[in-house]
Amino acid sequence: MSSIKFSIAIVTKNRKEDLDVTIQKLKTSIDTNTTEILILLDGCTDNTKTLQSKYPFVKWYILDKSVGASKARSILYKNVKGEFIIGFDDDAHPLQSDFIDRIESIYNTDNEIAVIAFQEIKGIFTDDQQALQSKPNNKISYYCNDFVGCGFAIKTKDYFNTRGFPVWIDIYGEESCVSMEVLANNKKILYTNFVSVNHRVDVKKENNWVQIILDLKSN
Repeated sequence: MSSIKFSIAIVTKNRKEDLDVTIQKLKTSIDTNTTEILILLDGCTDNTKTLQSKYPFVKWYILDKSVGASKARSILYKNVKGEFIIGFDDDAHPLQSDFIDRIESIYNTDNEIAVIAFQEIKGIFTDDQQALQSKPNNKISYYCNDFVGCGFAIKTKDYFNTRGFPVWIDIYGEESCVSMEVLANNKKILYTNFVSVNHRVDVKKENNWVQIILDLKSN
């Protein structure tokens, strides 16, 4: 019987540097005897493959042709061995070193929880402590109806009681499809800031793109 309890699953495409940072962060926080890391390269055309030799404890899966984030997740998740799946974007990492214990403690509070949606902290910070300082001091948790793919956990059995991530979506909206089926199965989705992820995106650049799109729409 496998001793693996948690499966961390990441899909990536042409983001070698971001992925490298994420794996380094995870490496310092997990026990590889009970937690596996699975990474799927979705048609990468850069040299992301070279990370395989740097991180031999990672289970690598490679698609020569890109199929899109949602279908890639669907493919990758079929290989997990853990009781729980933890999903991260390739440019996101957990901010609490004991995030595995925190996830398990949350699931122990309510057997009907299928998905835990982590708090997303966007931005580029000098270190994890600076990122954590931007989160509220008080613990916030509530049931909701959706989650975002940059940081979440889902019970493996509850994931496979849905049709999984849809293969007909490229990216954006795939989490909502899983969420609707989870709720239809009378299971719960819990948002909490007890587990936080730093989504390492340049917020200023992102806001500039949003403004450009809004300006185009108004003209």
